[in-house]
Amino acid sequence: MRAGYIARTVLFAVPTLLALVTITFIMMRLLPGDPILNLLGENFDPVQYAALIEAYGLDQPLYIQYLQWLWDLLNGNMGVSIVSHLPVTRVVLERLPISLELALLATLIAVVIAIPAGVVSATRRNTKTDYAVLTSAMVDLSIPEFFMAILLMLSFGLYLKVLPPTGFVYFAADPVGNLEHMILRAFALGIARAASIARLTRSSLLEVLPQDYVRTARSKGVEERVVIWRHALRNALLPTVTLMGIQFGYILGAAVVIEVIFGIPGLASVGLNAIQQRDYPVVQGFILVFGAVFISLNLAVDIIYTFIDPRIKV
Repeated sequence: MRAGYIARTVLFAVPTLLALVTITFIMMRLLPGDPILNLLGENFDPVQYAALIEAYGLDQPLYIQYLQWLWDLLNGNMGVSIVSHLPVTRVVLERLPISLELALLATLIAVVIAIPAGVVSATRRNTKTDYAVLTSAMVDLSIPEFFMAILLMLSFGLYLKVLPPTGFVYFAADPVGNLEHMILRAFALGIARAASIARLTRSSLLEVLPQDYVRTARSKGVEERVVIWRHALRNALLPTVTLMGIQFGYILGAAVVIEVIFGIPGLASVGLNAIQQRDYPVVQGFILVFGAVFISLNLAVDIIYTFIDPRIKV
């Protein structure tokens, strides 16, 4: 059953990605600006300009450019960057792991903070602890990621000097140094997401706790900790898992701000620069890859559902 469901979802993802890159292709060319002029500057050589226009196929009609890009994509070629002259596939493979690492760390931080906070808030409803959790969640949701990133950089990087304020170290070169450089960035992304997940966990758990099976478990003398964490929370996690998958996609999108502020050479910052420079091949590759990651996350969430609640059929 799961194999058939996965196959159907993958097949559905193909037209979704096609629509996504088609919209991106059209919108990029509707924006004002010339990628070749951005590359050459104002005092350009007309002969060189014409040669580059022809070399990148920008002299062709839009539908020819689009069909050529699709054909290249089917052959595993996402094109060549107009600005750096590097293959887009190489740029993606080099930079995507950095953005994914940042997003995964941020999601992990959010979950580690949010689930216990939501459980404590629900089990101590209308107490000072509950109000403290809800107030903290509201404050965290109100602070933009870029402002939180700047606060963390100033506090822990420049004032306390316990973590590096900017820069980046590759994991393969120095795992510990990599974690030191990434932890502030991940926390800046994850703290607001933790607030959303904690509030939803609290609401879901409050709906589950009055259920008959929870009361039955308690009447049988099952330890309260086991009732909450093993029985009630498992069913309350279904909407939370959905939110976690969506939040991971949002974290990838918000990572561009964090990468720019902290100087992280991830794919998100590369995509932003490509949009500013009208580097069409890189933008199209960037959107394609991020779209594929987001769709894969939705598939993963649906599959996780079936393990959390076996009653769900796929």
